[in-house]
Amino acid sequence: CRMECCDVPAETLYDVLHDIEYRKKWDSNVIETFDIARLTVNADVGYYSWRCPKPLKNRDVITLRSWLPMGADYIIMNYSVKHPKYPPRKDLVRAVSIQTGYLIQSTGPKSCVITYLAQVDPKGHEEDVQGVPQVPRVETEAPASLQAVA
Repeated sequence: CRMECCDVPAETLYDVLHDIEYRKKWDSNVIETFDIARLTVNADVGYYSWRCPKPLKNRDVITLRSWLPMGADYIIMNYSVKHPKYPPRKDLVRAVSIQTGYLIQSTGPKSCVITYLAQVDPKGHEEDVQGVPQVPRVETEAPASLQAVA
């Protein structure tokens, strides 16, 4: 996804996307988000969970996130990792971020272009269909008199 932001400086957009506390205010789908560990000046491990539309179960993810300001441009990237203190929860489906991130490019003092890449495996097919009635397949569950003749 790519979007031009005509009234937002690149630095402001970077700050908004990078601030996990502020995300709770503008992202109505967030359930919980917090830092687990700071690894370097430009990398951390974090937790994020979000609401999914019905009938899907809500998701969570543990990611290693890194970021790099490059003059007036910014990169934020992440991918999933495992953490022994945060195993998958029974009330959520653990998604996998294969590679997700933002490239924010300044186009002027008060404008920028953001490119968002999300390569994610949402997982959870079996968890999502629990409680959803199964529609019988005609060719395998219909009475013999109704089945097609080969």
